Amino acid sequence: MEVHLFVLTPTPHYFSDIKTPREHARLLRRAGSDATPERLHLTAGHPLLASMGRLARDFQDIFEEVCGGMYEEDESDLFREPAGNSLLTVLQADIFQVRRRGPCREYDPAHQPPLEVSPRDRSIRIHSCHGPLRQVEVLRDELLELFRDPAFKSPIEPRDVVVMCPDIETFAPFIEAVFSEARAPGWDGGLPRIPFRIADAGMRRENPVAEAFFAAIEVLRGRARASEILDLIGFEPVRRRLGLAPEREARMREWVVESGIRWGFDAQHRAQRGQPEVDLNTWRFGLERLLLGLALPVEGRPWAGRAPCWLGQEDAEGLGRLAEFIASLAQRAAASQTAKTIPEWSDFLMDLMASVLEAPGRRSAESDGQHLELARLVMEVASDAQSAGFSGKLDLEAVSALLTERCSTRRRSGGFLAGGVTFCAMVPMRSIPFRVVVLLGMDDGAFPRQSFTAELDLAQQHPRPGDRNLRDEDRHLFLESLLAARERLLIFTTGRSARDNSKLPAAVPVSELLDTLRSSFLPPPHDPNLDAFIVVEHPLQPFSPRNYSTNKGASGPLSFDGRGLEAARRIAARAGESPPWFLIAPLAATLGADPPNINLDELARFFASPARHLARRRLGLYLDEMPELPEDREALDPKGLARWSLGNDALRSRLAGENPEGIRAALTASGRLPHGTSGGLYAARLLQQVEDIAACVNPLLQGKSGEIEVDLALPRARLSGGLRGFYAGGLVEVHFGQIHARHLASLWVRHLALQASGPDTARASHIAGTKKSGKSIRPQLQRFEPLGQKQALSELAGLAELFLQGQSLPLLFFPESSRAYAKAVLKDGDDPAALREARAAAGKEWLHRGQQEEQQGEGTDACHALFFPESPPYAEDFGFPGCEWPEKLGFHALALEFWTPLLKALEDG
Repeated sequence: MEVHLFVLTPTPHYFSDIKTPREHARLLRRAGSDATPERLHLTAGHPLLASMGRLARDFQDIFEEVCGGMYEEDESDLFREPAGNSLLTVLQADIFQVRRRGPCREYDPAHQPPLEVSPRDRSIRIHSCHGPLRQVEVLRDELLELFRDPAFKSPIEPRDVVVMCPDIETFAPFIEAVFSEARAPGWDGGLPRIPFRIADAGMRRENPVAEAFFAAIEVLRGRARASEILDLIGFEPVRRRLGLAPEREARMREWVVESGIRWGFDAQHRAQRGQPEVDLNTWRFGLERLLLGLALPVEGRPWAGRAPCWLGQEDAEGLGRLAEFIASLAQRAAASQTAKTIPEWSDFLMDLMASVLEAPGRRSAESDGQHLELARLVMEVASDAQSAGFSGKLDLEAVSALLTERCSTRRRSGGFLAGGVTFCAMVPMRSIPFRVVVLLGMDDGAFPRQSFTAELDLAQQHPRPGDRNLRDEDRHLFLESLLAARERLLIFTTGRSARDNSKLPAAVPVSELLDTLRSSFLPPPHDPNLDAFIVVEHPLQPFSPRNYSTNKGASGPLSFDGRGLEAARRIAARAGESPPWFLIAPLAATLGADPPNINLDELARFFASPARHLARRRLGLYLDEMPELPEDREALDPKGLARWSLGNDALRSRLAGENPEGIRAALTASGRLPHGTSGGLYAARLLQQVEDIAACVNPLLQGKSGEIEVDLALPRARLSGGLRGFYAGGLVEVHFGQIHARHLASLWVRHLALQASGPDTARASHIAGTKKSGKSIRPQLQRFEPLGQKQALSELAGLAELFLQGQSLPLLFFPESSRAYAKAVLKDGDDPAALREARAAAGKEWLHRGQQEEQQGEGTDACHALFFPESPPYAEDFGFPGCEWPEKLGFHALALEFWTPLLKALEDG
């Protein structure tokens, strides 16, 4: 029987003896010191054929070895040498003839001299972008340019383009978003619609139900991390199963953060992962805290080692559904730990689908079909095992790998060659000739793809030619793609980081291609090097003016997006100008009643940051508030705000009379302390600091704490509110942490209100906290001496006037910077040299007070950056555009007006 075998090969010549330079060096080293390339008959050939043609070489060797003389080669020549003088065709011809172009080597005399590239040659382009999304955006613009390029003999059409990607699952959402944009109703971006099809899409991308199902399996296999389960709940089939509205997801995330859930269903689940058998920070621990918050009164204490998390009754139903869902997952996670036969796993997985995914009564016609497809996949695996007679037991990891492999092979190839631009995976038999071949996602680490093999794989222990190697397959696919391009080859890679613009390496085959081009071709006359001609560096943003510049060469960036053009015009118009001001005129006054009523607490908060107060109260902007995200690891050494929260709660409990052991138990019950011995040591250090502060302030807390009602008539406003923390010795404020300028500013406002309320309340005000002394932290107590009622009313009137001014413009008052400035002026005077030193002191507080986040300078505040985008507000010539800035509202005047009386009244206790 005759068998006709048609084999795709890059050259009609025999090339199995071609070796890479590394292989040459290895052979010469083994042959000894007197060996030469000529004596060993080493053949260099074409470098790309040597480095990327190993798969074809191995096949040719095995075919010759196995078949021997049992076959005859057809005399008809089915090869055709590429013709032309472009970069692409010359490179293909060199590979076809197995010849090296460039410098002559002693052992490779058959070479060709390098060719000079035409300035109009765009047959090979490497596009360096900032991430996958920018790659797809640039690809869209490049295709639009190709479709209208008059250099082609016949116009390029969408069906003439194939786009191959090693990871089509990752790029498919970006492709859909970018290329479907022109289809949206009311689209006015100026981009024509490009017809496209995505082939080789896996089942998981096309089937949301399958994606949710595999996510559930990963939860059972893993550590039940907080983020994993919250992501699982975010899948539409799971959310519909729970009957949750989309807005309830955010509330559930808040529950997880507040209750301290990190990972693990319960203590037993943690023990199965090799961790101590404790239930702190597990789902059971967190859910019990949340349920206690519904059952116990607000003033309730920890119960059975759980500190309640207080919830409203409106959260009861959602919390119940969450608890039931987690219990179901925990039960199935425990059952999945034992090995089972394939039929048993089939029943288990069908039960998992029924418990996690939406119930039949809630499914749409589309989702019902997706459920059926997923069930059919599970049943096929069981049927195949039965047909093969396999009755062994497998663990969940093996079954998951089996399902994943089966799912990945169920690719839908109906979109290949179905009209329009074809997007497909980089798999064999996709590199058929196209006029334009595009390689997307050629990033280091993503291509060639890594192959992972089991340790017991005998093929790895005894390798032979022809063994499957994913890296060699990918390199051969790259070579095939290069040869399949008839007129253009476009390669896209993530060449720079979108985070910091640092340079990133391209995939190794791309670098090898670029090395070959450097040695085989000379740059055009007016280009400094070949890299600048071939590699196109694209900007980070699609609206960058570079994308629309008319003064660019043939290889310059280009964009057709009308929206980006408008943004680029505005950016170009402001080139060289100062950053725009957010506020260019005072806001209209909204005084309300006449005289306006000012709340005492609001006045005290105002001087902590007048700019933030203006942004929040008048503009509704909360720029520096970000929701806390769930964490997947328990705390090891809480710092920053986490440490302050622990210490502040412990200090409040200690001052209320709680003993240290009770405080330690309460902190442990909240799940915020580290586990084990490290948690005990951490708590000991924390409680010692709490004891030091409490010992410092306890003598002032004699008698019962009371509240004084304040109601003062000032010249332009009325001040009212309550003063809490009033003892026999006066006001007392306690902070766990350093006493910052904002704390003193807030207490100063309350202290003035206390003095102005009458002679019966003219007492001192105290503030306790800590201060650093070398490497140690010691308690600190400061106080304000009593003032006369008349002076206090005068000071309050001035502060109230500043508060009213601050409702229209951000005052140039910043607690830390203003205090540093005022202290320097009060110490050294106000001559020009002293004022320069004072502004330098303010600048240190404005720019960088420390390396830790909580100690960064005031200039890093988002509200300050919003209102003061240009010169620092403490500069001598600072002023808002479009308005006359009164001298009394300048940085100098405000700092001295506020801090001079405060610093004179402040004493160390």
